[in-house]
Amino acid sequence: IETTRFGTLTSYQPLVFTRPILGFESFTQFCLLPELSGFPDESPLVWLQSLQSPGLAFVLTQPAHFNMPYAFELP
Repeated sequence: IETTRFGTLTSYQPLVFTRPILGFESFTQFCLLPELSGFPDESPLVWLQSLQSPGLAFVLTQPAHFNMPYAFELP
């Protein structure tokens, strides 16, 4: 897949969302790119790259890295 930020990706594990991200309902196929993040190795940040749109990517992190209480229940 060709991306705007990372060039051509040849190795990735696809993630298919059964429920899309709010506001991005047309996009359900993504991959995580921790090794291409451009962030320092110890950084808690990673990219979530769309496999359907070369320019669509989100920065992700875990709230625990910032000592923020965050919990939810999955049905």
